[in-house]
Amino acid sequence: MSMADLGWTTAGGGEAWSETMSKEEKKEEKKRQIRQRMLEQIEAQREEARRVREEKEQDKAERDKAEEAVHAEAVESVEQELTRLAAVNRWDVGEAEYKRSRERIRELEREKRLHMEKAVGRKLFIGKLSHADLDEKYAKNPPLLRTYKRHRVKAVQDLFGEFGEVEEITWTKNAVFVTFAEAKAAETCLEVLGYYPNRLERVKAIRKAQKQRNIPSIVAPSPSFYPRWPKNVVIL
Repeated sequence: MSMADLGWTTAGGGEAWSETMSKEEKKEEKKRQIRQRMLEQIEAQREEARRVREEKEQDKAERDKAEEAVHAEAVESVEQELTRLAAVNRWDVGEAEYKRSRERIRELEREKRLHMEKAVGRKLFIGKLSHADLDEKYAKNPPLLRTYKRHRVKAVQDLFGEFGEVEEITWTKNAVFVTFAEAKAAETCLEVLGYYPNRLERVKAIRKAQKQRNIPSIVAPSPSFYPRWPKNVVIL
């Protein structure tokens, strides 16, 4: 179908309405063009958002890699020193020097553990936090179970979001893993929520807010949950 068949022509590089088009047809064509431009703008905005997001993800991945490399190098250096000290024999160096070497080994073990924690310092293991209790209580009411799980997930996101940007929360059968955007946020969270009264205070606030929305107290996380660094971390 030609442009003439549609009732409009172009002249001088711009659009010119044909006299054969009715006023209503011109109005509809104008609307169509406006919708098309809006769709193109929306797609351009989405593409720009994707580009920015990918750049941020790449930058973060590079920072994480560089940070892990620093701590991995430190761990390797500490392990070399530990190997050397482990070979120290009390009969060769004497009792006093041997005791000093044992003390230094303990110091280095703590230092090694710290570096290993820092290497994955954005992620925390949260024990005794899951959906198991909800699954058991509301197994026969799937719609209600999904609703209450959604409320709990939101409460947990808000709880940990207090300490900084949360990148990811992974729910497992018996625990949760929370990954922060910054290591400092994870450290602060561990320091604050590692203290039971602080957990209890926040859970009470969650229950109070949910009660106002007629959400039962069981939906709020139990204050018995606890945060710690993940175990069995391998960074080398």
